[in-house]
Amino acid sequence: MHPPEDDEYAFCADCGSEVMISERIFPLGEQRALCFDCATGRQGVYQDLLERWTVSPQLDDLPDTLTPARGLGDR
Repeated sequence: MHPPEDDEYAFCADCGSEVMISERIFPLGEQRALCFDCATGRQGVYQDLLERWTVSPQLDDLPDTLTPARGLGDR
């Protein structure tokens, strides 16, 4: 299922799942992101109380070719 056209979404650079920009994603520049599960699976730590990532996930082995995403530059 796809979100409405006017909603901003991205595709996870690791697993390829579609995520809403408003979700707890780890942004990777303007057109890339990691979904919450992949980011935490890569040792990233998100603090709910602070509403931010306090430890960045490990990104060393991410593929170079990533699916473009819409709207990440607006965050």
